[in-house]
Amino acid sequence: MQTNSGTETILIVDHEVAIRSIAHMMLTRFGYSVVVADSAKSALELLEWPGLEVDLALVDVSLASADDVGLSGIHAARPNLPILFLASSVRSEEWEILRAKRLPYILKPFTSLALTKSVRSVLDKSEGAASQAL
Repeated sequence: MQTNSGTETILIVDHEVAIRSIAHMMLTRFGYSVVVADSAKSALELLEWPGLEVDLALVDVSLASADDVGLSGIHAARPNLPILFLASSVRSEEWEILRAKRLPYILKPFTSLALTKSVRSVLDKSEGAASQAL
């Protein structure tokens, strides 16, 4: 039986306080540690902290390119950090890019089960890829 719980650290990057709060509550309930940021720039500042281990970033797709830092800054700071995108609408241009590039995403609003299942899936895939690289 697969469980959606974990002990990894998740970085939530979203401009909406409600989304950050709800995702934080859902993930900590399943055992994850959570760090939050309201912009890509704030996320990058957190990722530059020595000793902060982050296993996955949960990033609002609109923030991925919305500010000066964007996703490229996050990738530069942590090139192997898996990212699960949050999308608000299936009609957005960002969502079409996610689908076309087969990037992992979850639509807002999400349930606790959907969020933790998506997080666990991305983490497990990244762990599998890392072990194959060894």
